[in-house]
Amino acid sequence: KTSFKSLKYFTLSPSFNYSERWYQNSIEKQWLNEQLITDTVAGFERAFDYNFSLSMKTKIYGMLKFKKSKIKAIRHVMTPSVSVSYNPDFSKSQFGFYKNVQIDSLGNTQDYSIFQNGIYGSPSGSESGRVNFGLSNILEMKVKTKNDTAETTKKVKLLEAFNFNTSYNLLADSLNLSIINLSGRTKLFNKFDITFNGSYDPYVKNEEGVRINKFYFDDNYVLGRLTNSSAS
Repeated sequence: KTSFKSLKYFTLSPSFNYSERWYQNSIEKQWLNEQLITDTVAGFERAFDYNFSLSMKTKIYGMLKFKKSKIKAIRHVMTPSVSVSYNPDFSKSQFGFYKNVQIDSLGNTQDYSIFQNGIYGSPSGSESGRVNFGLSNILEMKVKTKNDTAETTKKVKLLEAFNFNTSYNLLADSLNLSIINLSGRTKLFNKFDITFNGSYDPYVKNEEGVRINKFYFDDNYVLGRLTNSSAS
Protein backbone atom coordinates (compact mmCIF):
# COMPACT_ATOMS: atom_id res chain seq x y z
CA LYS A 1 0.00 0.00 0.00
CA THR A 2 1.25 3.48 -0.83
CA SER A 3 -0.03 6.98 -1.54
CA PHE A 4 0.99 9.88 -3.74
CA LYS A 5 -0.27 13.28 -4.84
CA SER A 6 -2.10 13.59 -8.15
CA LEU A 7 -3.09 16.86 -9.86
CA LYS A 8 -1.75 18.70 -6.78
CA TYR A 9 -4.96 18.56 -4.75
CA PHE A 10 -5.78 14.84 -4.73
CA THR A 11 -4.16 11.96 -2.86
CA LEU A 12 -4.27 8.57 -4.58
CA SER A 13 -3.68 5.38 -2.58
CA PRO A 14 -3.46 2.08 -4.50
CA SER A 15 -3.49 -1.07 -2.40
CA PHE A 16 -3.06 -4.81 -2.88
CA ASN A 17 -3.83 -7.15 0.03
CA TYR A 18 -2.86 -10.81 0.10
CA SER A 19 -3.66 -13.30 2.87
CA GLU A 20 -2.49 -16.90 3.15
CA ARG A 21 -3.06 -19.61 5.78
CA TRP A 22 -2.24 -23.30 5.99
CA TYR A 23 -4.48 -25.99 7.43
CA GLN A 24 -3.45 -29.43 8.58
CA ASN A 25 -6.57 -30.99 7.10
CA SER A 26 -9.59 -30.30 4.91
CA ILE A 27 -13.01 -31.86 4.42
CA GLU A 28 -14.46 -34.00 1.67
CA LYS A 29 -18.21 -34.54 1.19
CA GLN A 30 -19.92 -37.23 -0.86
CA TRP A 31 -23.38 -38.67 -1.34
CA LEU A 32 -23.08 -42.35 -0.45
CA ASN A 33 -25.73 -44.96 0.35
CA GLU A 34 -28.50 -42.35 0.29
CA GLN A 35 -26.80 -40.08 2.83
CA LEU A 36 -24.38 -37.18 2.87
CA ILE A 37 -21.01 -38.24 4.28
CA THR A 38 -18.40 -35.73 5.50
CA ASP A 39 -14.81 -36.96 5.87
CA THR A 40 -11.78 -35.19 7.31
CA VAL A 41 -8.79 -35.50 4.97
CA ALA A 42 -5.35 -35.25 6.60
CA GLY A 43 -2.62 -33.28 4.84
CA PHE A 44 -1.55 -29.66 4.51
CA GLU A 45 -3.79 -27.46 2.41
CA ARG A 46 -3.13 -23.83 1.49
CA ALA A 47 -5.91 -21.26 1.49
CA PHE A 48 -5.35 -17.76 0.19
CA ASP A 49 -7.24 -14.72 -1.00
CA TYR A 50 -6.41 -11.24 -2.25
CA ASN A 51 -8.08 -8.00 -3.27
CA PHE A 52 -7.25 -4.72 -4.98
CA SER A 53 -8.31 -1.18 -4.22
CA LEU A 54 -7.65 2.39 -5.31
CA SER A 55 -8.76 5.34 -3.22
CA MET A 56 -8.72 9.08 -3.81
CA LYS A 57 -9.41 11.92 -1.42
CA THR A 58 -9.00 15.67 -1.15
CA LYS A 59 -9.86 18.54 1.19
CA ILE A 60 -12.24 21.41 0.53
CA TYR A 61 -12.13 24.52 2.71
CA GLY A 62 -14.87 27.08 3.17
CA MET A 63 -14.59 30.27 5.23
CA LEU A 64 -17.26 32.73 6.35
CA LYS A 65 -15.87 35.93 7.87
CA PHE A 66 -17.62 38.51 10.07
CA LYS A 67 -16.49 42.12 10.46
CA LYS A 68 -18.57 43.46 13.33
CA SER A 69 -19.13 40.48 15.57
CA LYS A 70 -17.55 38.62 18.43
CA ILE A 71 -17.34 35.73 16.00
CA LYS A 72 -14.53 36.48 13.57
CA ALA A 73 -14.95 33.53 11.21
CA ILE A 74 -16.52 30.11 10.72
CA ARG A 75 -14.54 27.50 8.83
CA HIS A 76 -15.87 24.31 7.25
CA VAL A 77 -13.45 21.57 6.21
CA MET A 78 -14.80 18.75 4.03
CA THR A 79 -12.84 15.63 3.14
CA PRO A 80 -14.59 13.69 0.37
CA SER A 81 -13.20 10.31 -0.59
CA VAL A 82 -13.98 7.66 -3.15
CA SER A 83 -12.43 4.25 -3.61
CA VAL A 84 -12.81 1.28 -5.91
CA SER A 85 -12.16 -2.26 -4.66
CA TYR A 86 -12.33 -5.68 -6.27
CA ASN A 87 -12.57 -9.09 -4.57
CA PRO A 88 -12.39 -12.19 -6.81
CA ASP A 89 -14.72 -15.17 -6.47
CA PHE A 90 -12.57 -17.90 -4.90
CA SER A 91 -15.30 -20.51 -5.31
CA LYS A 92 -14.32 -20.93 -8.97
CA SER A 93 -12.96 -24.33 -9.89
CA GLN A 94 -9.45 -23.14 -10.76
CA PHE A 95 -8.76 -22.34 -7.11
CA GLY A 96 -9.90 -25.72 -5.76
CA PHE A 97 -11.25 -24.23 -2.51
CA TYR A 98 -14.90 -25.12 -3.15
CA LYS A 99 -16.50 -28.31 -4.41
CA ASN A 100 -19.99 -29.41 -5.39
CA VAL A 101 -21.79 -32.37 -3.82
CA GLN A 102 -25.19 -34.03 -4.11
CA ILE A 103 -27.22 -33.45 -0.94
CA ASP A 104 -30.43 -35.46 -1.34
CA SER A 105 -32.08 -38.28 -3.24
CA LEU A 106 -33.70 -35.80 -5.65
CA GLY A 107 -30.29 -34.99 -7.08
CA ASN A 108 -30.01 -31.47 -5.67
CA THR A 109 -26.44 -30.26 -5.24
CA GLN A 110 -24.67 -27.69 -3.10
CA ASP A 111 -21.28 -25.99 -3.12
CA TYR A 112 -19.15 -26.26 -0.01
CA SER A 113 -15.74 -25.02 1.13
CA ILE A 114 -13.10 -27.63 1.92
CA PHE A 115 -11.98 -25.25 4.70
CA GLN A 116 -15.41 -24.65 6.25
CA ASN A 117 -14.22 -26.04 9.61
CA GLY A 118 -11.00 -24.00 9.58
CA ILE A 119 -10.56 -21.56 12.46
CA TYR A 120 -9.35 -18.83 10.09
CA GLY A 121 -12.29 -19.20 7.72
CA SER A 122 -12.55 -19.83 4.00
CA PRO A 123 -11.66 -17.63 1.05
CA SER A 124 -14.61 -15.57 -0.14
CA GLY A 125 -17.10 -17.44 -2.30
CA SER A 126 -18.53 -14.37 -4.00
CA GLU A 127 -17.15 -11.74 -6.35
CA SER A 128 -17.57 -8.07 -5.56
CA GLY A 129 -16.57 -4.83 -7.21
CA ARG A 130 -17.40 -1.93 -4.94
CA VAL A 131 -17.32 1.82 -5.25
CA ASN A 132 -17.08 3.30 -1.75
CA PHE A 133 -18.08 6.87 -0.95
CA GLY A 134 -17.26 8.87 2.16
CA LEU A 135 -17.49 12.44 3.38
CA SER A 136 -16.09 13.80 6.65
CA ASN A 137 -16.75 17.31 7.97
CA ILE A 138 -15.20 19.59 10.58
CA LEU A 139 -16.89 22.84 11.60
CA GLU A 140 -15.10 25.38 13.79
CA MET A 141 -15.13 29.10 14.50
CA LYS A 142 -12.80 31.81 15.72
CA VAL A 143 -14.10 34.12 18.45
CA LYS A 144 -12.69 37.26 20.05
CA THR A 145 -11.41 37.06 23.59
CA LYS A 146 -10.09 39.79 25.89
CA ASN A 147 -7.32 39.65 28.44
CA ASP A 148 -5.51 42.31 30.43
CA THR A 149 -3.27 43.46 27.59
CA ALA A 150 -4.87 42.87 24.21
CA GLU A 151 -7.68 41.37 22.24
CA THR A 152 -6.94 37.85 20.95
CA THR A 153 -8.84 35.05 19.29
CA LYS A 154 -9.46 31.45 20.14
CA LYS A 155 -10.64 28.50 18.10
CA VAL A 156 -13.89 26.74 19.06
CA LYS A 157 -14.91 23.49 17.44
CA LEU A 158 -18.62 23.27 16.71
CA LEU A 159 -18.38 19.80 15.18
CA GLU A 160 -15.23 17.77 15.68
CA ALA A 161 -16.48 15.28 13.12
CA PHE A 162 -19.55 14.55 11.04
CA ASN A 163 -19.14 11.65 8.65
CA PHE A 164 -21.18 9.55 6.30
CA ASN A 165 -20.23 6.61 4.10
CA THR A 166 -21.80 4.03 1.84
CA SER A 167 -20.83 1.78 -1.07
CA TYR A 168 -22.22 0.43 -4.32
CA ASN A 169 -21.52 -3.12 -5.49
CA LEU A 170 -21.16 -3.02 -9.27
CA LEU A 171 -21.22 -6.81 -9.63
CA ALA A 172 -24.24 -7.65 -7.48
CA ASP A 173 -27.45 -8.77 -9.16
CA SER A 174 -29.57 -6.70 -6.76
CA LEU A 175 -29.37 -4.62 -3.58
CA ASN A 176 -26.26 -2.92 -4.98
CA LEU A 177 -26.34 0.01 -2.58
CA SER A 178 -25.24 -0.67 0.98
CA ILE A 179 -26.64 0.86 4.16
CA ILE A 180 -25.75 4.54 4.59
CA ASN A 181 -23.94 5.15 7.88
CA LEU A 182 -23.76 8.47 9.73
CA SER A 183 -21.59 9.37 12.72
CA GLY A 184 -20.36 12.43 14.51
CA ARG A 185 -18.91 13.88 17.66
CA THR A 186 -18.59 17.24 19.38
CA LYS A 187 -17.84 18.73 22.79
CA LEU A 188 -19.90 21.15 24.85
CA PHE A 189 -18.16 23.73 27.03
CA ASN A 190 -14.92 21.75 26.63
CA LYS A 191 -16.26 19.27 29.18
CA PHE A 192 -19.02 17.09 27.74
CA ASP A 193 -18.24 14.77 24.87
CA ILE A 194 -21.21 13.99 22.65
CA THR A 195 -21.18 11.26 20.02
CA PHE A 196 -23.97 10.19 17.74
CA ASN A 197 -24.42 7.68 14.96
CA GLY A 198 -27.15 6.26 12.81
CA SER A 199 -27.84 4.30 9.66
CA TYR A 200 -30.32 4.42 6.83
CA ASP A 201 -31.38 1.47 4.70
CA PRO A 202 -32.46 2.75 1.25
CA TYR A 203 -34.30 -0.48 0.41
CA VAL A 204 -37.80 -1.61 1.30
CA LYS A 205 -38.40 -4.69 3.47
CA ASN A 206 -41.20 -7.15 2.76
CA GLU A 207 -43.66 -8.51 5.32
CA GLU A 208 -41.07 -11.06 6.50
CA GLY A 209 -38.53 -8.31 7.17
CA VAL A 210 -36.32 -9.25 4.20
CA ARG A 211 -34.81 -6.48 2.06
CA ILE A 212 -36.11 -6.40 -1.52
CA ASN A 213 -34.71 -4.65 -4.58
CA LYS A 214 -36.93 -1.56 -4.35
CA PHE A 215 -35.87 1.82 -3.04
CA TYR A 216 -37.87 3.20 -0.14
CA PHE A 217 -38.39 6.54 -1.89
CA ASP A 218 -39.26 5.01 -5.25
CA ASP A 219 -42.21 6.97 -6.69
CA ASN A 220 -44.34 3.87 -7.30
CA TYR A 221 -43.70 2.55 -3.81
CA VAL A 222 -44.55 5.84 -2.10
CA LEU A 223 -47.65 6.26 -4.27
CA GLY A 224 -48.77 2.72 -3.40
CA ARG A 225 -48.38 3.36 0.34
CA LEU A 226 -50.32 6.61 0.12
CA THR A 227 -53.11 4.88 -1.86
CA ASN A 228 -53.35 2.03 0.65
CA SER A 229 -53.43 4.48 3.55
CA SER A 230 -56.24 6.47 1.93
CA ALA A 231 -58.25 3.32 1.24
CA SER A 232 -58.00 2.13 4.84
